[in-house]
Amino acid sequence: MSPITHIVCFKYNEGVDEKTKQEIFAEFLKLKEACVLKEAFEGLVATNTPYILDFKAGRQDSTESVAADVDDVFVVTFPTAKHRDYYVTKDEAHSRFVKEFVIGKVNAFVVDFANII
Repeated sequence: MSPITHIVCFKYNEGVDEKTKQEIFAEFLKLKEACVLKEAFEGLVATNTPYILDFKAGRQDSTESVAADVDDVFVVTFPTAKHRDYYVTKDEAHSRFVKEFVIGKVNAFVVDFANII
């Protein structure tokens, strides 16, 4: 199985102030250590250790005319698609983050791909 790159782009809703944007950004960064494989899942063994391989984040900085209208971009690398699926469907830290910091404050879109090179 190849690693999965998970790209998340945020466009903050109108009225979300800069302090809240910074808080949301900081909370997303915490997921690198907070997301742990607490239970067996589709053949994965519970390790109780963080499973995100790599995590990059930053403010949108493209000057291209076709650049997406987003504020922040997060790039998360998972070891396998099963780890990504656990993150999306089972991980408590991720679920809490979405409920507390994303819903009602952020429009998000996600693109995933299996790394082939």
